[in-house]
Amino acid sequence: MDLTRHSYICRRRAFTNARAWLSRCLSCVGLGIGLLLLPGCLRKARPPLISQTLTLAASDSSAMGACVFQHFYKNAFVNTPLSTNIRPFDRWYKQQFLVDDVDGGGTQVYCAVAPALKTWRPEAEAMADFVERGNVLLLASNTFEPGLLELFGLEAEDGFNLFGAGAGMKDTYKTWADSALSDSSRHGFYFYPLRRHLKTDSSLMFTWLSVAESGIPDAIRLKFGKGELVLVTNAAAFCNYFLLQGNNHQYAQKLLSYLPETAQNIVWDDFYRRYPYRQAQSQSMLSALMSNPHLRMAMLALLLAALAWMVTNLFRRQRKIAILKPNLNTSLEFSQTIARLYFNRKDNQNIAQKMLVYFNDWLHQKYFMHPGRYDEQFVNSFSAKSGMALAQVELLASTIHTVQHNATVSNETLLVLNQQIQMAMAAQPGG
Repeated sequence: MDLTRHSYICRRRAFTNARAWLSRCLSCVGLGIGLLLLPGCLRKARPPLISQTLTLAASDSSAMGACVFQHFYKNAFVNTPLSTNIRPFDRWYKQQFLVDDVDGGGTQVYCAVAPALKTWRPEAEAMADFVERGNVLLLASNTFEPGLLELFGLEAEDGFNLFGAGAGMKDTYKTWADSALSDSSRHGFYFYPLRRHLKTDSSLMFTWLSVAESGIPDAIRLKFGKGELVLVTNAAAFCNYFLLQGNNHQYAQKLLSYLPETAQNIVWDDFYRRYPYRQAQSQSMLSALMSNPHLRMAMLALLLAALAWMVTNLFRRQRKIAILKPNLNTSLEFSQTIARLYFNRKDNQNIAQKMLVYFNDWLHQKYFMHPGRYDEQFVNSFSAKSGMALAQVELLASTIHTVQHNATVSNETLLVLNQQIQMAMAAQPGG
C-alpha cells in the first residue's frame, strides 16, 4: 500500500468536504439575509405625513388647501356676501366696471391666493386701475409676474423654490412687522424655509406688514391712487396646515384687519390658483402644454408611441399584390370574334338564320308582331306600322323567303339580307 498516495487522497477528501460545508453555510447565510430583507422589500413606501402640493383651493380641506383662510376672509366683513370669480381679472373687471357705473360704485375688495400668480399684461393693468379707483386688492402667492410688480414699484427675489432649493424641512416662522400693532409674536410651523422676500423702490406710501425668519420683509401694504394693495409672498402661510398651528390664525386675522369692514362687494378669486403653469400671452398652446410636467410627459409619451408606430409600419406586412388588368373581352369584341368564326367556316345559312332570329325578336319587342310567314299580310302590316315603303318591305320578304327555302346562301344574298334588315330597323313611323 502506497502511504503517500493514501495521504494525498485523505487530504483531498477533507478539502472537498470542507468546501461543501462552507458552501452550505454561505447558502444558509444568504437565505437568512434574504428572509430578513423580504418584509422590507414588500412593505409599501409610507406616504408623507402631509401633501407637499400647495393647492390653496378654498374647497380643499387638506393640509395645503385654503378653506380656513377663506373662512376668515368671509367673516372679516359685516353683512357682505362673498362672490367667486373664475375668469381672468380683466374680463371680470370690465363687466364689474359697467355694473358700478350703473349702481353708483362703492369700495370693493378682491382677494387672490394662489401658488403662482401668472397674470398677463392686460390683467395686471386692470388690477392697477382697480386699486387706483379706490378699491382694495389682496394678493398672496409665491410667484408674481414682474410686469405686475413693476406697476406698483415692487420687486420679488428671483430663484425662489417652493421647497427651499435643496433645503430640508425645519421650524420656520413669520413675525409681524407693523409697529402700529406692537406684536412681536412668532407664527411658525414645521415646513420648508420661507425664503421669498419683497423689495420696493416706490415713492408711494407703504408699510411692511410681516417679515420671514431671516428678517426680510415678505408682506407689504401699499397706497396706490385712492385704494390700497396688500401683497404677501411665502403663500404657504395661507394654507390650512399653517393657520391651524398654535396661534397662527392670528396672522390671517391681523392681515385681514387692514381691509375695510364695510366693503360693498367682496370677491374670492378661483382662477389663478387653477393655472399655476400658465404661460405668457404671446406663447403658443404647445408651450403651455410643455410647461406642465405631467402634460409634458404625456406629450412625450404620445410622440414616442407615434414614432414607434411609424417605425414598425415601415415594412409591408404582406407582399405587394399586382394589379390585374381588366379583361378585354367586351361584348363588341366577343361579337366580332363569333362573326369571324362563322365567316371563316363559310356557313352563310347559319348566319342568315341567326339574323332572322334576331329580326323576329326585334319585331316582337318593337311592334308586337309574331310573323310566321313573310307573306302579303306581313308586308302590309309592317309597312303600316314602321312607315317603310311597301315596295321595300316586299323586297325584304322576298329575300327572307329565298333564304328560308334554299340550302345554301351566297355572300351576295347574305349581304343584301343584312342591308334590308338594317333598313327595316332604321325606319320610323310617319317618316
